[in-house]
Amino acid sequence: MPGVPEAQQDPVLKRYPLRRHRIPVGAGQLSIVIPDDRAWLRQGSWAAEVLRGKEPPYWCRIWPAAVSIARQLSRAHSIGGPEVFAGLRVLDLGCGVGVPGIQAAALGAQLCSVDFEADAVRFAAWNANAQPGCEYPPTIQQVDWSHGVVDGTFDLVLLSDVTYHENHHAPICRQLRQVLADDGCILHADPERELSTQFVTSLDADYSR
Repeated sequence: MPGVPEAQQDPVLKRYPLRRHRIPVGAGQLSIVIPDDRAWLRQGSWAAEVLRGKEPPYWCRIWPAAVSIARQLSRAHSIGGPEVFAGLRVLDLGCGVGVPGIQAAALGAQLCSVDFEADAVRFAAWNANAQPGCEYPPTIQQVDWSHGVVDGTFDLVLLSDVTYHENHHAPICRQLRQVLADDGCILHADPERELSTQFVTSLDADYSR
């Protein structure tokens, strides 16, 4: 499948030092191209924006919660069969490099990756499209969820370690009310952060657990 040489042909991805990362998922592995954050963070080109109040570039890293969701999706596919994700409308909200959504696309879902960072969604879409099992062209939206609204209706919304700030909670709930199908499902993962637990417990009675 496409790797770093192919990714270097993309006008956005080539601006970063790149590396291939392989994530064990189920009986196989998810192979993606991501920024080499060790090299890029050392360069420090992002530091001036952080000093102006922008969030550090968390998006370029692969976080344990993202891997956990990818593995949960793989497990569901193994149990339920190929039809579980075939054509399913999946939203990866606050996707970062997009590991959970990339896995969903590899299992046959229709993926929409959403993030505030334009470069993040480009990485997510490029990698999703590169997966052998990707049957639908992935779509992307650059959205500031505190002000904008994601366009579309989705059967499954993936929330991977995005509720770590209390000021994220109300905007995320607003997005869920807008985009989640009537019989849709939310898959939320985090490393047992207290604020994330508060988010889950605060969801109203419209959501069953």
